[in-house]
Amino acid sequence: QVERTPDAVAVVFEDEQLTYCELNTRANQLAHYLQALGVKPEVLVGICVERSLDMVIGLLAILKAGGAYVPLDPMYPPERLAFMLENADIFVLLTHKRLAERLSKYKGDVICFDADSQAIAKHCPENQVSGVTPDNLMYAIYTSGSTGKPKGAGVYQRSFANLMNWFVTEFDFTCNDRVLLISSLSFDLTQKNIYAPLLVGGELHLLSSECYDAAQIAESVCNKQVTWLNCTPSAFYPLIDQGDKSLCMKKTLKYVFLGGEPISISRLKVWLDSIPCKTQIVNTYGPTECTDICAAYRVAQPEQWLEKLVPIGKPIHNAKVYILDENLKPLPVGMVGELYVGGEGVGRGYINNIDLTLAKFVSDPFSNKPGARLYKSGDLARYLADGNIEYLGRIDHQVKIRGFRIELGEIEVAINQYPAVKETVVVVSEESVNSKRLVAYVVPQKEQTLAIPELRS
Repeated sequence: QVERTPDAVAVVFEDEQLTYCELNTRANQLAHYLQALGVKPEVLVGICVERSLDMVIGLLAILKAGGAYVPLDPMYPPERLAFMLENADIFVLLTHKRLAERLSKYKGDVICFDADSQAIAKHCPENQVSGVTPDNLMYAIYTSGSTGKPKGAGVYQRSFANLMNWFVTEFDFTCNDRVLLISSLSFDLTQKNIYAPLLVGGELHLLSSECYDAAQIAESVCNKQVTWLNCTPSAFYPLIDQGDKSLCMKKTLKYVFLGGEPISISRLKVWLDSIPCKTQIVNTYGPTECTDICAAYRVAQPEQWLEKLVPIGKPIHNAKVYILDENLKPLPVGMVGELYVGGEGVGRGYINNIDLTLAKFVSDPFSNKPGARLYKSGDLARYLADGNIEYLGRIDHQVKIRGFRIELGEIEVAINQYPAVKETVVVVSEESVNSKRLVAYVVPQKEQTLAIPELRS
């Protein structure tokens, strides 16, 4: 793409932008720097930055060097960041100087985009040879863990390439498309929205604020002529309550990809029914462990789902989705069972956690490919008569709040570490169909008084 349109705008952040040629040059310089430090295939590099041009430069540089990246959200508690850095055995860390103090427990090499800019700029601007293969890791994203510790799900290069091929071709993205990135880098759905516009010569726009601001997002969609958005349903609903800005969004948005939780069509109906509307809603489904999306459904006739669950659709290219019983036997149409994912999107497993990997990634009895595995999702689902799949909830105690998978046990473990707490139970409180929150019930130690503000912090 750099050779096709070197002077076209690739990425925009606030009043800054980079062309394809500029982005490639900056990424190459950092990639050569990383390679000089020893980054190569199967080496994990941490990246802890807010949305910025440096974020995109850093991701591309890690991949160009042959390494795999681990997103580290600067908003995470320092203890969680420290665990992720240690658990993933991070080789090099990319960050900004002002964020480095949150990562003070890390003892490896740290590259600060700002403080080390001159050293980075001295490196070669030409493309390099990475030696990476389709079976090497591309990234690892940490999700909530039932033991109180997050777990890092590793994704193959080939799995992500398969996702990108489906995403770009299925929705016919071109150089005229613009995406606004509004989700955290640590969220699995974010990844495809960074690379897809760059693959077709489009523009990647980065939301300036790390804080969610529905009015700002709606205004940005209109002003920047954004053609697709991808977020959770609960993150999208407030965008359609912004009056004229919400109506303006419909003039430019071709697609809204929603995933991570069930869609409420009744919540979207007024916006979808208003004129003009060229926006199509796409329901997407897939675990982080299986490269973000393994099934999708275009909501062509929203009114038919006002009182029914919107299906998660059918498997994407080279993905397999099975509804199985306890003995891994396929269930007939309409019968509820556990959803298993097979095919090209199945990831490597959990970083440095062999036992959990063996428990969740099982041998695929339906494949002739040596070493093929199924991912045991823990989701309940069933096939409908038309071949689409209906998601029905979780088997275990894991829940989804605004698209984030959360183990209630992880939160309970954290609260129980407070000295004045004897016992904790965490539940999901659903005040309305579209409003969920976590509520902790706490029993104090004998003769102890709980300070709620301290517990919250």
